[in-house]
Amino acid sequence: MADTDLPNGLGALPIHKYFGGSWGVLAASDVTTDLVCRVTYNAGAGAYRITSTPTLFVPQSIGGAGYSTIPGGGTPIRMQWGNQNLGGSGTAVPITFPIAFSSAPYSIQITGIVSTDRPLYVSTFSATGFTMVNPSTGITNTGYWLAIGPA
Repeated sequence: MADTDLPNGLGALPIHKYFGGSWGVLAASDVTTDLVCRVTYNAGAGAYRITSTPTLFVPQSIGGAGYSTIPGGGTPIRMQWGNQNLGGSGTAVPITFPIAFSSAPYSIQITGIVSTDRPLYVSTFSATGFTMVNPSTGITNTGYWLAIGPA
């Protein structure tokens, strides 16, 4: 038996993941060491499909601003994060998500380093970004944000 032959006679076939509303080929960067997944064979696609994983977060882009997708049944959930320096006196700064959600996010949370009783807030939002506002007069703040929505 060759090293690409499997006991079921199917041989080496691609592995697919469900992402962004459709099935696609699993990339090497989607897999981590010791990842255990449930895989089924889909004869129509001629491929194996990952149907569940115990690992909740599949990193896509890690850094100062980034995103990660939580796969699962139905619509996968995406988390995105970043930070932004804001000037004072009612500064409104548009923030663009690293990757657009499929529709408006479910939640956007902001944590700010604020030295007054006037917290940072979101004034508008969409699938592609939001506007963060610093209402503090003359005080520069940094806003750290986390958005959760449909992948």
